[in-house]
Amino acid sequence: MTVTNRGCKNANERGNSVARRARKNWLLETYASNVRLVRVEWLDGGLSINDPDELRYAPESLIASEEEVPTARCYRCGRMLWFETLTVDRIIPGILGGTYARNNIRPACYDCNTSTGGGLSNRPDLKAAKKRAAKRKAAAKRVRVSA
Repeated sequence: MTVTNRGCKNANERGNSVARRARKNWLLETYASNVRLVRVEWLDGGLSINDPDELRYAPESLIASEEEVPTARCYRCGRMLWFETLTVDRIIPGILGGTYARNNIRPACYDCNTSTGGGLSNRPDLKAAKKRAAKRKAAAKRVRVSA
């Protein structure tokens, strides 16, 4: 019996889930902040991210485990980010041909990252760039399908 590949893979222009996870970990290492945060698993099953100083007042009988969490700051507003809250922002936006290469990404919070994208795509001077990007994307899909 032969196994056939149905052409389903978890990838797009941002890469697959492994590449996206590696990119976020790289941002956390490269843009590491000097603030310590701790992920706490409580005995009732809850999870929280805390400042270690705040845990001094928590009863130890309620804490199941503690683990230090790597952090970075949003490039725009300075908000503290960790893996679950960090989003990857491209310095040169995708509409202008920017990629997710490591020399073109920086950490951003969700609010800052989403507030810039819509404004760029609606600028009149970028309409032609948007059309070119759509054509490149369609051509790349045709090449992948025919290969």
